[in-house]
Amino acid sequence: MNISCFHITHFESYDVHICHVIFRYQKEEEERERELLMSRVFAPNEDTAITIDAALQHNTRLQSANHGMDELLHSGSNILSNLRDQRGALKGAQRKMLDLMTTLGLSNTVMRLIDRRTHQDKFILFGGMLVTCIVMFIVWKYLG
Repeated sequence: MNISCFHITHFESYDVHICHVIFRYQKEEEERERELLMSRVFAPNEDTAITIDAALQHNTRLQSANHGMDELLHSGSNILSNLRDQRGALKGAQRKMLDLMTTLGLSNTVMRLIDRRTHQDKFILFGGMLVTCIVMFIVWKYLG
Protein backbone atom coordinates (compact mmCIF):
# COMPACT_ATOMS: atom_id res chain seq x y z
CA MET A 1 0.00 0.00 0.00
CA ASN A 2 2.55 2.50 -1.17
CA ILE A 3 0.91 5.79 -2.10
CA SER A 4 3.11 8.53 -3.44
CA CYS A 5 2.64 12.12 -2.28
CA PHE A 6 4.86 14.00 -4.71
CA HIS A 7 2.42 16.37 -6.27
CA ILE A 8 0.66 17.67 -3.18
CA THR A 9 -0.27 20.96 -4.89
CA HIS A 10 -2.97 19.19 -6.90
CA PHE A 11 -4.63 17.70 -3.85
CA GLU A 12 -6.85 19.49 -1.51
CA SER A 13 -5.98 19.92 2.13
CA TYR A 14 -8.13 16.95 3.09
CA ASP A 15 -6.31 14.77 0.63
CA VAL A 16 -2.98 16.05 1.92
CA HIS A 17 -4.00 15.12 5.44
CA ILE A 18 -4.96 11.58 4.34
CA CYS A 19 -1.67 11.24 2.50
CA HIS A 20 0.26 12.19 5.65
CA VAL A 21 -1.75 9.74 7.73
CA ILE A 22 -1.09 6.93 5.27
CA PHE A 23 2.59 7.84 5.12
CA ARG A 24 2.80 7.85 8.95
CA TYR A 25 0.97 4.50 9.06
CA GLN A 26 3.42 3.00 6.58
CA LYS A 27 6.34 4.33 8.59
CA GLU A 28 4.95 2.84 11.82
CA GLU A 29 4.30 -0.48 10.08
CA GLU A 30 7.86 -0.56 8.77
CA GLU A 31 9.15 0.26 12.25
CA ARG A 32 7.12 -2.59 13.81
CA GLU A 33 8.35 -5.04 11.16
CA ARG A 34 11.91 -3.88 11.75
CA GLU A 35 11.58 -4.36 15.53
CA LEU A 36 9.99 -7.77 14.99
CA LEU A 37 12.86 -8.86 12.72
CA MET A 38 15.50 -7.49 15.10
CA SER A 39 14.03 -9.27 18.12
CA ARG A 40 13.56 -12.60 16.33
CA VAL A 41 16.01 -15.43 17.12
CA PHE A 42 16.99 -17.28 13.98
CA ALA A 43 17.65 -21.03 14.01
CA PRO A 44 20.16 -22.63 11.66
CA ASN A 45 18.77 -23.70 8.35
CA GLU A 46 18.68 -27.51 8.19
CA ASP A 47 19.16 -27.70 4.41
CA THR A 48 22.29 -25.54 4.57
CA ALA A 49 23.67 -27.56 7.47
CA ILE A 50 23.26 -30.80 5.51
CA THR A 51 25.01 -29.32 2.48
CA ILE A 52 27.88 -28.08 4.63
CA ASP A 53 28.06 -31.43 6.45
CA ALA A 54 28.29 -33.29 3.14
CA ALA A 55 31.06 -30.98 1.96
CA LEU A 56 32.85 -31.39 5.29
CA GLN A 57 32.59 -35.17 5.07
CA HIS A 58 33.87 -35.06 1.49
CA ASN A 59 36.82 -32.91 2.57
CA THR A 60 37.54 -35.23 5.52
CA ARG A 61 37.52 -38.26 3.24
CA LEU A 62 39.85 -36.55 0.79
CA GLN A 63 42.25 -35.70 3.60
CA SER A 64 42.07 -39.29 4.83
CA ALA A 65 42.80 -40.60 1.33
CA ASN A 66 45.72 -38.17 1.02
CA HIS A 67 47.10 -39.34 4.38
CA GLY A 68 46.66 -42.97 3.32
CA MET A 69 48.57 -42.36 0.09
CA ASP A 70 51.38 -40.66 2.02
CA GLU A 71 51.61 -43.69 4.32
CA LEU A 72 51.58 -46.02 1.30
CA LEU A 73 54.43 -44.11 -0.35
CA HIS A 74 56.41 -44.07 2.91
CA SER A 75 55.86 -47.81 3.35
CA GLY A 76 56.94 -48.47 -0.26
CA SER A 77 60.08 -46.41 0.27
CA ASN A 78 60.94 -48.38 3.42
CA ILE A 79 60.36 -51.70 1.62
CA LEU A 80 62.60 -50.61 -1.25
CA SER A 81 65.43 -49.62 1.11
CA ASN A 82 65.06 -52.94 2.98
CA LEU A 83 65.28 -54.83 -0.32
CA ARG A 84 68.47 -52.95 -1.19
CA ASP A 85 69.96 -53.89 2.19
CA GLN A 86 68.95 -57.53 1.69
CA ARG A 87 70.49 -57.52 -1.79
CA GLY A 88 73.82 -56.43 -0.27
CA ALA A 89 73.61 -59.13 2.40
CA LEU A 90 72.78 -61.80 -0.20
CA LYS A 91 75.68 -60.70 -2.39
CA GLY A 92 78.02 -61.15 0.58
CA ALA A 93 76.57 -64.60 1.28
CA GLN A 94 76.96 -65.52 -2.39
CA ARG A 95 80.65 -64.54 -2.30
CA LYS A 96 81.17 -66.66 0.79
CA MET A 97 79.40 -69.61 -0.83
CA LEU A 98 81.56 -69.28 -3.95
CA ASP A 99 84.68 -69.24 -1.79
CA LEU A 100 83.41 -72.31 0.06
CA MET A 101 82.63 -74.10 -3.23
CA THR A 102 86.14 -73.35 -4.45
CA THR A 103 87.53 -74.80 -1.24
CA LEU A 104 85.27 -77.84 -1.58
CA GLY A 105 86.30 -78.27 -5.22
CA LEU A 106 89.92 -78.52 -4.11
CA SER A 107 89.09 -81.01 -1.41
CA ASN A 108 86.76 -83.07 -3.61
CA THR A 109 89.48 -85.66 -4.11
CA VAL A 110 89.98 -85.76 -0.37
CA MET A 111 86.25 -86.36 0.07
CA ARG A 112 86.36 -89.31 -2.37
CA LEU A 113 89.26 -90.81 -0.44
CA ILE A 114 87.35 -90.42 2.84
CA ASP A 115 84.24 -92.04 1.30
CA ARG A 116 86.30 -95.01 0.06
CA ARG A 117 87.93 -95.33 3.47
CA THR A 118 84.50 -95.26 5.18
CA HIS A 119 83.36 -98.09 2.90
CA GLN A 120 86.40 -100.14 3.81
CA ASP A 121 85.92 -99.35 7.51
CA LYS A 122 82.38 -100.81 7.34
CA PHE A 123 83.78 -104.18 6.25
CA ILE A 124 86.37 -104.05 9.02
CA LEU A 125 83.68 -103.16 11.61
CA PHE A 126 81.27 -105.94 10.58
CA GLY A 127 84.14 -108.46 10.35
CA GLY A 128 85.36 -107.51 13.82
CA MET A 129 81.82 -107.79 15.22
CA LEU A 130 81.47 -111.28 13.69
CA VAL A 131 84.82 -112.44 15.04
CA THR A 132 83.95 -111.08 18.51
CA CYS A 133 80.59 -112.88 18.50
CA ILE A 134 82.27 -116.18 17.48
CA VAL A 135 84.90 -115.81 20.20
CA MET A 136 82.21 -115.06 22.81
CA PHE A 137 80.19 -118.10 21.67
CA ILE A 138 83.24 -120.37 21.92
CA VAL A 139 84.08 -119.04 25.39
CA TRP A 140 80.51 -119.55 26.55
CA LYS A 141 80.24 -123.01 25.04
CA TYR A 142 83.53 -124.43 26.32
CA LEU A 143 83.99 -122.52 29.55
CA GLY A 144 80.46 -122.08 30.60
